[in-house]
Amino acid sequence: FEWCHDHYGPYSSLPQTNPTGPSVGSSRVIRGGSYSFNGTSSRSADRTDTGPVTGANYFGFRLAFAP
Repeated sequence: FEWCHDHYGPYSSLPQTNPTGPSVGSSRVIRGGSYSFNGTSSRSADRTDTGPVTGANYFGFRLAFAP
């Protein structure tokens, strides 16, 4: 799984490109699955949530730069 900056919550029902979810919340989005999960959860479109202090050996992150 990959930690995302987005807070977890419902998306708007309106069509969107790259939705981010709510601007505040108590949990963050993780996406993509890992080696210990089935193939369905290994897609970037698969998302779930976890608290900010949760850790596991299958969570990671990706650094990105946006000028």
